[in-house]
Amino acid sequence: MSAPIFSQNLQTYVGKNGIFILFGKNIPINFNYQLERKIAASTEWEPVTNITVDRSTQSLLLRLRQAHRKNSFYEVPGDTVFKRFSKLMNRAVISDSLYEFNASPLMLETAGLGYFDTEVQANQTYQYRLTSNSPKVSEQTSAPIRFVAQKPKYELVFNKSLPEEDLVGLEWRISKRGNLPFSWKVYRQYYLQTTMQEIPVIKFFTASRDSVILRTIDRQTSAKRLYRYMIIPYDAFGNEGTPSDTILVKNVKPYSDIPILQHFTADSDNQRRGILLKWSFDKAIALKDLQLYRSKSFEGPYQAIATLQPADTTYLDSKVEPIETYFYYLQMNSLYNQGYPSVKVAGMLEGIEQAVLPPKNLTIKQQGTTVTLSWTRSERNTRGYYVYRGEGYKGKQVQVSDLVYSKDSLVSYTDNIQNLDSTQVYSYSVVSFNTSYNTSPNSNSVYTVPSAALSLPTPIGLAAYRQSNNKVLVIWKDMTVISPYVTGYELYRREVEVNPTSNKALDDYKIIFQNSVANIQNSFIDSLGIAGKSYEYAVKSVGHYNFQSALSAPTTILLNKVLPPPPAGLKVITDNQSIIVEWDKPALKNLKNYKVYRFDSQSRTPLLVQTLPVGINTYKDAGLPKGKDYFYKVSVVDSQNQESILSDEVGISWQ
Repeated sequence: MSAPIFSQNLQTYVGKNGIFILFGKNIPINFNYQLERKIAASTEWEPVTNITVDRSTQSLLLRLRQAHRKNSFYEVPGDTVFKRFSKLMNRAVISDSLYEFNASPLMLETAGLGYFDTEVQANQTYQYRLTSNSPKVSEQTSAPIRFVAQKPKYELVFNKSLPEEDLVGLEWRISKRGNLPFSWKVYRQYYLQTTMQEIPVIKFFTASRDSVILRTIDRQTSAKRLYRYMIIPYDAFGNEGTPSDTILVKNVKPYSDIPILQHFTADSDNQRRGILLKWSFDKAIALKDLQLYRSKSFEGPYQAIATLQPADTTYLDSKVEPIETYFYYLQMNSLYNQGYPSVKVAGMLEGIEQAVLPPKNLTIKQQGTTVTLSWTRSERNTRGYYVYRGEGYKGKQVQVSDLVYSKDSLVSYTDNIQNLDSTQVYSYSVVSFNTSYNTSPNSNSVYTVPSAALSLPTPIGLAAYRQSNNKVLVIWKDMTVISPYVTGYELYRREVEVNPTSNKALDDYKIIFQNSVANIQNSFIDSLGIAGKSYEYAVKSVGHYNFQSALSAPTTILLNKVLPPPPAGLKVITDNQSIIVEWDKPALKNLKNYKVYRFDSQSRTPLLVQTLPVGINTYKDAGLPKGKDYFYKVSVVDSQNQESILSDEVGISWQ
């Protein structure tokens, strides 16, 4: 029950499966609407839909089905209701002429007055723009709307149930002062038999002085059964409110002479070595007796095993075998009628001793087309074992052996693998079966690989890229896509000669990286490189039992030294006491110090005369003999102790 949705302007509403956009009142009969969408933070619009309406019944029915496919929670109108809608559409120009259909977004979308956009992402904010080729409709842009789940609040109160055996009527009440739902879903459970499941029902609203009544009729019921019901109300856009309380309904007409079974259980009574059945039921006006039936199959056939008095509420079935499932039901008979069979319950007499420990030290040996499994016993009360086998390293394992009877400490089992897939890997495990008919957990798994599966693909696409601080990123193709038997890789490195025409090896390959199926990856960052050296890398695929592929084609990388540039702006002046050398401060970071070199006109070899911290870019050279020409050069040293080339020289005649 919902009020009509009217608007002259573009409006948006958050729904269960998307955002509903209401265009306005004008039905696009002789014109069309163009709807666009963008993320609110973006400036790029993208088309959503282009809408014009054909009034024909067939076209309207097609539009209805397309709209319902996006939101199946809407109830499709029946033939009579749809004929009325089609008739109204034949003469309608604006939405006011559609009367009650204005309350349903499903019918508004069918009429071309709105659109449910289900191609949106949760927690994202959108805007919509509507344009048209009609002069009656101006361009409109919606306010931003965020697609976040909504939960409307409804104050539901259960009113009453009306069980009639061939149907069940249910009523919930909601105040007129509160929010009213658009509709509701009904869920039902066969008590003690099934889970809650949505069911088709007849639904309608009625009104009292201060309340609206949500009426439900369930026609798919059976007499003398217990049912549990609940409903979930939702608004016009499919947003679901809080589920109602669960109610229990006894589908029995008033004054029925057959009681309803309320509780029925079957539990193992280990002390008395039997299955103990317990039950309870309503008060009975004329209950004559109870008949208890049993079978080893749920479908039957069942046999009567006891006739019980109305006052009885328990029965011990001691004629049962341990670890065997039995099924029971009760039939309650009155003085006048034979009752219906109750729900069925299953019971089993447990073994007292649990099998806790699996077999130990499982090993496997393959010879030709047979494999031999060997293991040791873990518990003294072990009666035998079952062998399990599965495909692949992680495939589900299934039992492949009959019970292997053995009381020996060391046990073995042989399996013929001649007819198995020669390209597949197989896993094995073993469970213990004890004298109480209990099984242990599975042992650790072991694997065998037929010869055809031993060939692992050699990695391809190996490449090395220099990163910062002389790190090297080494990557290669993911070979698990080619072969499921690849469980890891081994990456090798060696130093080679720095020569563009030769990669002569300077040492042997060493493994620098290994991984396994638990954390397999096809890349590695080598952080042990040294600037100025050249390295060669190669990689292998690895499988179980140390099976390896051939070594891949190598890739080589040279870690060239990246020297800092020398200082610029070098100049020299004198103050009659000393020679002053100055230079510009570099803009680079990670510098350590400067080195000042000097030579004179007689010796052209620069000699280091001073090392200065990087914050000082001036050097005073005092105490030099006069009558000579002096020349200076400066270098810079970075944080990795790499020294730049010397700067251009500057000179001065010292007189």
